[in-house]
Amino acid sequence: MHRTLPIAKAPDHVAAAAARDANIAALMHRLTLHLHGTVRVTLADGRETVLERRAAALAALAALEPGIARERAAAWLWPDSADPRRNLRQQLLRFRHQFGQALVDGEARLALAPGVALAEGDGELLAGHAEHEDEFGTWLAARRHALAAARRGALQRELAAAEAGGDLDAMLALAQRAVSADAGSEDAWHALMRVHYLRGESAPGLAAHDQALRLLAERHGRAPSAATTALAQALRDAQAPLPAGPVASVV
Repeated sequence: MHRTLPIAKAPDHVAAAAARDANIAALMHRLTLHLHGTVRVTLADGRETVLERRAAALAALAALEPGIARERAAAWLWPDSADPRRNLRQQLLRFRHQFGQALVDGEARLALAPGVALAEGDGELLAGHAEHEDEFGTWLAARRHALAAARRGALQRELAAAEAGGDLDAMLALAQRAVSADAGSEDAWHALMRVHYLRGESAPGLAAHDQALRLLAERHGRAPSAATTALAQALRDAQAPLPAGPVASVV
C-alpha cells in the first residue's frame, strides 16, 4: 500500500521573495524612458507621455547618475525652493499617478525603478534644456560634451573604415545619419561635405555647408571652423586639393 507524502510548504520568506521577483518580472520593460530629443516615456501599449522640464531632468539624473543622493537631486532641481525635498517627493508621486508605477525610485539614493528601460538615442541629450550656470546646468553641459566626444570618435572610426574599403556609399550613409542625429554638430556637417567632395558632388556639398552655416549660428552663435570653410572653398573649385586629412575632427 502506497502512502501519499505531504507536500512541504515553502517558508513564508521564500514565498514572499518569489512573489516579489514575479512582480518585478511582470513589470520588466513596462516603461521606456527616452532622454535624447524630446524627453518622453513610452508605455507597453505604445502610448507616449512627454515629460515637462523638471520631471525630465529628474529622470535623467536617476538614469545617468544612478545612486545620486535625494538631497543633491532636490537641491539641483529646486534651488530656489524653501523645501526642495518636498518638491522631489511630489514629483515622484506624480510619476506614480501618471504611469501607474514608479519611474524613479529609492529612499536615500535615486535610480530608475524596476520595470523602466532606458532607450538608446542619437539626438541631443535633454533637447531644449538650457545649460544654465547652476549645478544641474554644469552637469548637463559635461554630459553633453562627453556624449559628443564619444560620437565624434565613433563617427571618425566608421568613416575611416569605410574610406579604407573604398565604400563611398557607406560613408555617405554614415554622414547623413550623423547629421540627422545631431544637426548642430559641425563634425557631422564637415563629414557630409567631405563625402560629397570625394564623390565629386559639389552642389550637395555646398548645400550642406549652407545648412551648417545657418544651424551653427542659430544653435551655437558661431561660424564654422577654418577647416570647414576651406572644405567649402574646395567644393567651389573642383580642382582644389582636399584641405583636411581623412576624417579629422574639426572641433
